[in-house]
Amino acid sequence: MPWHPYTKILLLLCFIGLIAFLTTAMGLGSDYWLIYRLSANATADTNSTNVRLARAGVWRVCYRPEALPDDGKPCHNINYLSEVENRDPLYQYIYPVYGKDLLLGFLALVCIGVALIFVAEVLAMICLKKRSKAMYIGTAVIFILAGIVGSAGLIIFSLRGAQLLYDWPNSQLGESPYDMISFGWSFAITWLGAALALCNSTGYMWLARRHLDAMM
Repeated sequence: MPWHPYTKILLLLCFIGLIAFLTTAMGLGSDYWLIYRLSANATADTNSTNVRLARAGVWRVCYRPEALPDDGKPCHNINYLSEVENRDPLYQYIYPVYGKDLLLGFLALVCIGVALIFVAEVLAMICLKKRSKAMYIGTAVIFILAGIVGSAGLIIFSLRGAQLLYDWPNSQLGESPYDMISFGWSFAITWLGAALALCNSTGYMWLARRHLDAMM
């Protein structure tokens, strides 16, 4: 029995949607959103806190093995709903003015984006069996929303990351021990997932158009 002419395209779009979900979910759950690099003159006797960040994720921050907090834990979970005092190691991550508000907005948008990609992927699987213009359009719309919402959250995080080095609070923490803060692979693959979601939406819109043309 021959395949439906669009079966291969539907399978490809379904696979791309799965990759989009896996990359965004993996990025959201990993700790390599920001990578901190120490400056050459960063020593233990500087005015800044001796605790040194190594990397930061969405849910926790991790410290350099040679410069751990007093409790000795290599990573600390981030509680977005609690206040952080300047002596807390987490203050190095969420100190900027309105920084917590930006992080909350980023967190909400990216989580919603990942959830929407999951919903869109479920619809993509249904499209393998139920081929209709309404299903194609619905799947495309959810993928578009997922990509836009996720991208908006990532743009907020980009702005937030740019604050970390240039708005360092010298009055509270002393001179910054870092000479560069870069975006890590977690940030990159989440962007990849959002981009794939947007690309996938065009495929389903094309299928909807082809389905309509076939009926005319």
